[in-house]
Amino acid sequence: MRREDVCGYVLAGGVSSRMGRDKAFLEIEGRPLVQRAVEILQPVCGDVKLLSGSDGVRIEQLRNFGDVVADLRPGCGPLGGMEAALADTLLPWVMILAVDTPFIPVKMLEDWRESTEESAGLSFCVLEGELQPLPVMMYKGLLPHISEVLDSGGYKVSTVLEKAALSANRRVDHFDLERVPCDGDLSRRRWFANVNTPGEWDEASQRLRER
Repeated sequence: MRREDVCGYVLAGGVSSRMGRDKAFLEIEGRPLVQRAVEILQPVCGDVKLLSGSDGVRIEQLRNFGDVVADLRPGCGPLGGMEAALADTLLPWVMILAVDTPFIPVKMLEDWRESTEESAGLSFCVLEGELQPLPVMMYKGLLPHISEVLDSGGYKVSTVLEKAALSANRRVDHFDLERVPCDGDLSRRRWFANVNTPGEWDEASQRLRER
């Protein structure tokens, strides 16, 4: 799939309750996590935007880093942001990246995008046989099907998205991360490490400083 066919979205919503402060604005080497996520997506996608909840003050803060798309239905977790992304984009595909995964390599995302065929409806990364719910690539035509499942109260990311792809008569692709060279001292497992607590934040900061 071509870069210009994909709009990237940083999933920057969430209350960051375990961190105790808004992790999107935590800085490493003078750059907030949200800025790092935008910079990861920019070489991979034709356009990049931010996904947020409905808090007006926070939306204004996020606008310092790009265009912001608010959830259509607050309180639905990541799926609310994904639904908003599909409703917003004018491109045929979206790529959703969580704001708190600073170790995701650009090369991995590029290889994943290039290997995904337009005839698919959904694409997940798979690590050691385990499906990773984020990042995820989705075909815009899944929007009404995702909205329908959300209307019925389903909020588990992989389950809802797979149901939507099935309803749209589109297949679900799985990208095996073993296909991507693992450079440096970070294992593929570390690529998907989330930063949810102060301890995880300290560890991530140290790792990034040592790279």
